[in-house]
Amino acid sequence: SDAQMEFDLDAVVAQTRENPVFYVQYAHARCRSVLRAAAATYDMDALASVPLGSLQDPAELALIRRMAAWPRTVEAAALAHEPHRIAFYLYDLAGDFICCGTGAGMTRSFGSFRQVMRRRPWPASLW
Repeated sequence: SDAQMEFDLDAVVAQTRENPVFYVQYAHARCRSVLRAAAATYDMDALASVPLGSLQDPAELALIRRMAAWPRTVEAAALAHEPHRIAFYLYDLAGDFICCGTGAGMTRSFGSFRQVMRRRPWPASLW
């Protein structure tokens, strides 16, 4: 095709939500940070058996539902030969994770995360 394409370098390197590559990488970095902090404080094997019934915050539940959709998203993208579905899913997941981390039900810092963990009925083996 002979169509002209405009390339905006400023948009590509922008560290904002409008840059989907940066946004997904940022969410990944935040997620890894939470996991590192949790591993330093909690028994991760015991954490895997925490009952999820006490989760009631809408942001937490939306994040869990989005993560549960991953296998179906991959399958649908493969069957339809539409790899962009994966990119859209990751962008939406990043948004859910970041919103969950800044909402009232979740926390911004690990210190506050500890307070949330103490309020929930987790097994004593986590501590």
